[in-house]
Amino acid sequence: ELVARVRTHLALHEATCRAERQAADLAQLNADKDRFFSIIAHDLRSPLAGLLGLSEALAANLAEFTPAEVTEATAEMAKSARGLYQLLENLLEWAQLQTGRMECRPESLALETLLAELAELFQPNALQKGLNLRLEAAPVTAWGDRRMVHAVFRNLLSNAIKFTPAGGTVTLRCFAKDDRAVGEVADTGEGISPAQMESLFARGAKPMSKPGTAGERGTGLGLGLCRELLERVWGTITPQPASGHGVVFTVSLPVRKSDKS
Repeated sequence: ELVARVRTHLALHEATCRAERQAADLAQLNADKDRFFSIIAHDLRSPLAGLLGLSEALAANLAEFTPAEVTEATAEMAKSARGLYQLLENLLEWAQLQTGRMECRPESLALETLLAELAELFQPNALQKGLNLRLEAAPVTAWGDRRMVHAVFRNLLSNAIKFTPAGGTVTLRCFAKDDRAVGEVADTGEGISPAQMESLFARGAKPMSKPGTAGERGTGLGLGLCRELLERVWGTITPQPASGHGVVFTVSLPVRKSDKS
């Protein structure tokens, strides 16, 4: 009888713990859903409205604009379109992660080639903002999912450009260190306070979302997405102050297939 009662209490305790975990998971899902719809309603609508307004004005009254005004308007349209594209990429990747639909397919990656591709992709953004975008990439092979690693560095580079004022420098680096492949994104921008840096990637921390030095909008999804993606590819990310001004984000990845992968 005693053994039966113990088993009953253990079963009840296990059921209670399971119910608590399910309730916590449900609360997190609801919070994620609310945040997702908030981003769609606010951060997606604002740049889209600006892009629509400019394009309609140009289409209806093109003859009334001077060449300089057309150039300025199209530059603003391009900035809005880039922001929308980045936001949609992050939303889709984040949604796939939350629903377990993003498969991790690790392979050997030439990290210097991946960073060179991103430097070329973001060079127009840097030039438009008056920034110096530098690439210091030594040949190094990493092990990870190409899409996930690309998304991590894409977000870090986008943030670096966003928070660096005109005349500043953004640097992409990669090298091998202690049997790991290391990639860095450094900038000479606003920097991050020690308190913010400590909680930047902490679970449950409120995402940072503030305008860039030229008023660029953001959702705060980027850095949290980087952490979640790197967890899938056995990587780590560490922020630290740059010498002088700005911040350096250091990403460490395995260089060979691990037992887990």
